[in-house]
Amino acid sequence: MKKNILTIAFAGAMSAAIAQGPILVWEENLGGTSSDVATSVSKTPDGGSIVAGYTYSTNGDVIGHISGADVWVTKLSESGTVEWKRIYGGSGDDFAYSIIRDTDGNYVFAGTSNSSNGDIAANLGAFDMWIVKLDASGNVLFSKTLGGSDDDAAFSLVQTSDKGYAMAGETKSDIIAGIANKGGYDAYIAKVNNAGTTVFQRLIGGSDDESMKSIAQTSKGDLYAAGETESNNFDVSGNKGGYDFFVTRLQKTGNLVWAKTYGGTTNDNAHSIVAVGKSVVIAGETESNNGDVPANNGSDDFWVLKLNATGTIAFSKVFGGETSDIARSIINTSTGLVVVGETESASGDVGENYGNDDYWFVKLNNSGTLQYEQVYGGAITDIAYDVAQLQDGNFILVGASQSENVDVTENNGNDDFWVVKLDNPDAKLATTATEAIGLQAYPNPTVNNIVLTSVVEMNNITITDMTGKVVFDLQLNNTMANINMSELANGIYFVSTRKVDGGIETIKVIKQ
Repeated sequence: MKKNILTIAFAGAMSAAIAQGPILVWEENLGGTSSDVATSVSKTPDGGSIVAGYTYSTNGDVIGHISGADVWVTKLSESGTVEWKRIYGGSGDDFAYSIIRDTDGNYVFAGTSNSSNGDIAANLGAFDMWIVKLDASGNVLFSKTLGGSDDDAAFSLVQTSDKGYAMAGETKSDIIAGIANKGGYDAYIAKVNNAGTTVFQRLIGGSDDESMKSIAQTSKGDLYAAGETESNNFDVSGNKGGYDFFVTRLQKTGNLVWAKTYGGTTNDNAHSIVAVGKSVVIAGETESNNGDVPANNGSDDFWVLKLNATGTIAFSKVFGGETSDIARSIINTSTGLVVVGETESASGDVGENYGNDDYWFVKLNNSGTLQYEQVYGGAITDIAYDVAQLQDGNFILVGASQSENVDVTENNGNDDFWVVKLDNPDAKLATTATEAIGLQAYPNPTVNNIVLTSVVEMNNITITDMTGKVVFDLQLNNTMANINMSELANGIYFVSTRKVDGGIETIKVIKQ
């Protein structure tokens, strides 16, 4: 059941809302009486989202269950209405850990499977790395398995600049594509082209265990993967104790540029990586209080690490409270970084706790400084696995919930897909500040044109999209301007004006 929660805030209360973090707009519970876990989400151009995960349920919202764990993909509208939902898998266990919408409008998910029938054409042994491409309605365009005779998995997926798909995960197989395993689990990086043909496979690691949990491509075209290692030989050096963050940089051809470790004397596990220009920012968890880790608030903390292209640390930041705080996903926005995961804390950087684990939303500026945070959930366990910024600039969080109170409307049994839409305090701040000064845009939202008016003359107008890219620039000396936005893609834009008196003001405009 979906619950709409957003209420209209008066200007006098706006500063308090911003300090507290995003307001919950709506939330949606999906599932049956067994375990249903949403692991990944991406935005869609119609303002909605595509959600992937896995389900063990055979009832409730789950229709067409095959066997064991199946992949479950759900398309949601902007308001959270289910538009379609599909099951994928075979007679074994099948999991999706990452889903994207590619530049052709298709959906692609990656995970792992030990099935050899149904949607899986072949099984190479035990669990295989598995990638599936769907059309916009959820029909399978291709399904491919990669790996060896033992367990292999993909935990993350990215579309590359040549329209291929790169995956990061782990392998326990002895040999893949002529490359021998160095011991235990190795990091496993693979790429297929747009049609699903294998481009390259790479095994990276040491004599102990490695796993890559996330992959990203920078503006230069290089691939970066982040995860964990407890080795200190072969491809791995500089282990500081227990598990360390393990970060690799590969050329677009798959050749290894460097592999580096970061952490302290206890366990440090990376879960997500995002490209920020030519740099990358990694988020995960740390128990350490030394080495590359500046502090620890108790138990596991969010650890956010920014690296330049050579692997040098640009900043290292820790956030959390007295108990466990685990960062699962990080994204880059036009106003800074958003990190989500779970928290059991109610102290330190964490404002409150509703019981056990709660979703935790953390907003950082580009220097890694905490701007605001907010907790969402109920009295039992709620774990956020992924976040995306939607077409309208707001945020969508997905994960698993066992709660049925506070922010959570209902529970169907065990874990449910819990999808939460949040407003964007930064956009709200820009709009509120502008309204107080007098800059106005109408109609807003608009389909074609907007008219800008101001109490003093404007001499420059700039429009930027959500990535910060300038899409329109105009010089003038007037208190009014008529701007044609018909050729711009639907979405949220920021219109900035430099006035004759020297002031710079910004207003949010939605193009429909």
